[in-house]
Amino acid sequence: MTLKLYYSPGACSLAPHIALEEAGAAFEPVKVAMAQGEQRSPAYLAINPKGRVPTIVDGDVVVTATRNGHVLHCKADEIAKLEGPGRGVTVIKVDDDDAVIGFIAGRKADHLVLETEKSGKKFEEAADPKQVSARGGKGRQIIKKATLVLVPRPVAIPPLANADGGQGVN
Repeated sequence: MTLKLYYSPGACSLAPHIALEEAGAAFEPVKVAMAQGEQRSPAYLAINPKGRVPTIVDGDVVVTATRNGHVLHCKADEIAKLEGPGRGVTVIKVDDDDAVIGFIAGRKADHLVLETEKSGKKFEEAADPKQVSARGGKGRQIIKKATLVLVPRPVAIPPLANADGGQGVN
């Protein structure tokens, strides 16, 4: 199942859209015509009983990691549940001296790769549904007295086609 972002222009749909784009998540945008009352239709209320936009629907898991070694797994569709307009969503609580260093949204085969800043000890956190807990907590601590950094994923850039449709640009 492809992740779906139910959005409406003028609603607070931009933040989850940017987060999904930055995470490289494959998703299908689904426009909700709020001017026509589509958010109150039985079909949409089955997706989001409060009739709010945006809504993310999928079985994907979001893994969030902090610099001080905390990792939290939560359901992707839980993140889209806003408590009120403009309030935003807290995925993981961080102390004043801590910060989120990375996150992924995906399935069990998708990994967030982290390493300690000094020794380079690696940690791979899979988007495993068995690890899911409620959002808004501190998560579990995977290492103490060390600073974690995100290991960037390599980006594959496909070759451009030339005017004749062949590989490479002249």
